[in-house]
Amino acid sequence: MQFLKKTPILRILIPYFLGIVPGLFLDLNLSEFSNQYLIYFLGFAVFISAVFQLNTNNKSYHLTFGLVTFLFFFYLGLFRWNYTRMEYKISFFNPSKAEFVGVKIIQKPLTFGSKSAKIFGEIVSVKTKDGNYEEAVGGCLMYFNTSKGVLNFKVGDIFLLPNKLNQIPPKINPWGFDYPKFLKRQNIYFQGFYSFHDVIEINDKHHSLFDFIKNIRENILKAYQGQFTNPNSFAVFAALVLGNKENLDEDISNNYVNAGTMHVLAVSGLHVGILYFLLGFIFKNLKKNKGLKFLSTLLQIGIIWFYAAITGLSPSIMRAATMFSFLIIGDQLNRTSNIYNTLAISAFVLTFFQPELFASIGFQLSYLAVIGILLIYPPLYRIYTFKYQVSNYIWGLVCVSIAAQFAVLPLSIYYFNQMPTYFLLANIFVIPIATVNLVLGFLASTFFWLVSITKLFGVILNTGFWIQNLVVSTISELPFSYFSDLTINNHQVFLVYGLIASIILLLLQENKSWLRGVFVFVGLIILGNVYSIWKNNSGSKTTVFHHKKTIYINHWVDESHFTFCYGNRDPFFEKFELEPFWSETSSNKGIIITNDTLNAKFFRSGNKLYFPNLKLNIEGDSLEDENDLYISNNKRQIESLNFGQKSQEKVLIVGDFNSTKFPEIISTKQSGPIIITSN
Repeated sequence: MQFLKKTPILRILIPYFLGIVPGLFLDLNLSEFSNQYLIYFLGFAVFISAVFQLNTNNKSYHLTFGLVTFLFFFYLGLFRWNYTRMEYKISFFNPSKAEFVGVKIIQKPLTFGSKSAKIFGEIVSVKTKDGNYEEAVGGCLMYFNTSKGVLNFKVGDIFLLPNKLNQIPPKINPWGFDYPKFLKRQNIYFQGFYSFHDVIEINDKHHSLFDFIKNIRENILKAYQGQFTNPNSFAVFAALVLGNKENLDEDISNNYVNAGTMHVLAVSGLHVGILYFLLGFIFKNLKKNKGLKFLSTLLQIGIIWFYAAITGLSPSIMRAATMFSFLIIGDQLNRTSNIYNTLAISAFVLTFFQPELFASIGFQLSYLAVIGILLIYPPLYRIYTFKYQVSNYIWGLVCVSIAAQFAVLPLSIYYFNQMPTYFLLANIFVIPIATVNLVLGFLASTFFWLVSITKLFGVILNTGFWIQNLVVSTISELPFSYFSDLTINNHQVFLVYGLIASIILLLLQENKSWLRGVFVFVGLIILGNVYSIWKNNSGSKTTVFHHKKTIYINHWVDESHFTFCYGNRDPFFEKFELEPFWSETSSNKGIIITNDTLNAKFFRSGNKLYFPNLKLNIEGDSLEDENDLYISNNKRQIESLNFGQKSQEKVLIVGDFNSTKFPEIISTKQSGPIIITSN
């Protein structure tokens, strides 16, 4: 309770976040309840109850004030979520009524691929089929065919295009990353496929300040792109210094993830912290003058937010920029603030303008890492003090890495299903190198308009980032550099964080009562795992996945997954759809079967999939007779699995795969994959 009394902002942040939850996570449309007059009424009620409880010790007054305040901020969260949703506005874009559409470019790629370019746009107006121009709102994705040239345009330009936009279809397979839902949270609802010849008109006269800043970033990247001889070095420079990750290829990204240093490429507290100390050094003399101290504060905050805007205003950079802004203001007022209050204020301010940030992985991991460092680092660092300053510096890096990794580990496993092993070793070497590269990158970005300077910085940065990538790749290629295929569900995430919180409180307060909490959460985690094992071992399931070109059928029995694949394998689908399904339903990694021991692929004839030989080749190893898939006690062979003849039809496979009766095949016109539990 003492902690909550010292952090009043945290007390209002909790009900505010709870108000965002119904729309953000449960997808409930509560727009009809979002009445601004109710906000005014509740705000007035908070004021009146505050006045009454100030000069009294009556517990009922204090309770009333707390309850009304809770309701006010809960409703404020609900109101802000619904108010920022474009789909609830009267002018929301209707594709069926528009003949032409005006789209403002809000994000475009630095380079264009050989086949298409994905561009993020914001719908601003439409020309209806009646010939009238109307205001419209809604985010969209435009895919431009680049085979006949690239159009030179800037962020902020408005295209007039024929209406080819359609609503983004929902995700059909209910496993893995829900990209349509991710886009919807960002108010992006439509997509369209265009050629650059479709562009009727371009309006480039209404750029905002933010559009101007975004174009500065593109100019910096263009200035240095030709100066790097190593494309991977340029890709990491663009990500580390300017927050542009579009040029990172899968190999280099995997190296940083496996080494436990991906946080280095997320523009966040490290970047703003370095900038904060650089600005403090530059404006040191201004701070000594009382008349110029206020100007120094404005300049520092302005430069920090200018950098945040250039890097794209990601959740992590906005969190860091907001926190350091409050620190600068505290320096101006000669006041030290509670760091937890500062953290809570930054979260409240960010989610007030963008409530969808609450569901952002970057937002969640960024705040958890900071909280972990604040709670775990101080007692961990005090465990031992070294004689030499260099040793203490290295020990500090180790403690920070442990604290941050400990705090984000459950959520990292939940989202990414893996854990780095050598993150301590990697951070000891990579963070100092990245800090030097970052400072040089700041200086290089300042002088991007001078050709001779860009050439000099290009040589230095190319070498610096090559060394950084070499260190990361060396560590990531060490034996057992990471553990993969780790799984944890959403309930277990909360239980693990409850366990971590109990352990921290036990160590900090040295109160044995928290030991009970540790045992309670350990017991709940064990019970949850026992229930999960029992559930996964009860019966078998067959799943028919939705895929446009390839047939994927998964049979799951006794914690084992066997997936039949007919057609060309799709690595993207298997990584983001099939593997999450395996992780969600079992602790074992599944096996993909494409051919039998005779090297004769099972084939499709009409609406049936035939297996010419029962013995199946599973990644090079033949199954033994007693383990043959789909064999009952009398060794009866399953001959085929049936498919609906029409593209919109899916398959129900009903029956007991352990009996002598062949499964009955039923087709249905329901959309999405069908899962049937056999009895």
